[in-house]
Amino acid sequence: MVIMTVFLVRNSGVGRYGVVAMVGQVYFQSINRLLDNMKRYKTETGIFIYFLFVRISFIILSGFNTCELCSDSGWIDMLSERVLAGNFDFDIGRFIVAPFYNIFIAIHKIIFQRYWTVALISSQLILSSLSGVCLYKIGSMLFERRTALVSTAIFCVFPMTLWWVHTFCTESIFQSLLIISLFFLLKTVYTARYLYLILSAIIFSITFLTKAHILLYSPFLALYLFSLKTLQTTTCLSNQHGSFLYHHQ
Repeated sequence: MVIMTVFLVRNSGVGRYGVVAMVGQVYFQSINRLLDNMKRYKTETGIFIYFLFVRISFIILSGFNTCELCSDSGWIDMLSERVLAGNFDFDIGRFIVAPFYNIFIAIHKIIFQRYWTVALISSQLILSSLSGVCLYKIGSMLFERRTALVSTAIFCVFPMTLWWVHTFCTESIFQSLLIISLFFLLKTVYTARYLYLILSAIIFSITFLTKAHILLYSPFLALYLFSLKTLQTTTCLSNQHGSFLYHHQ
């Protein structure tokens, strides 16, 4: 947006100070919109900040480095170097590795160069914090608000979640992507909007390309959707015969 403003102002003959004024105006308008959204979604914003604070505190206080907590970090980094060299062979002898996380690291190395480690940890922190917000939203849809808050608070300090958050291994983003995918799936059920279904399918696919274990969850997802379809059909038939009225929100 700022770049577009600068381009338009320069081509309209406004001087340097005019450009600065216009860019400043756009910047402060963006900040005001962000603050308005934070006020509107203050619970979600608080959860996101809480997750970030807990995870950054763990990284600083634990003293563990990014490769110390997972023995897979070495060959994951090696595979990302293969990707950078144009080699997409993910066979390490014991098995063929799911490709996404290795490509994800390679992209960070290309964009951020020598700062790729900090950038990758930051990306994983943001994903983990977003998953906390999504878990709260899932809990709010399925249960009451208090239950959602308690479950989110417990998940925030769950040891294995903290353990993986800054480690270079597939588990670090696998659980985050899975939770976000399930959130959009539930949004589809509760709003009947296909956009959420598409987002859920895309993120679920990325999760599968991160760690193939997600296929173990597929039967449960199919069973859940089938049970909803059966419930809706039964409700519709019952309403037609006047037996009872059931409203599913």
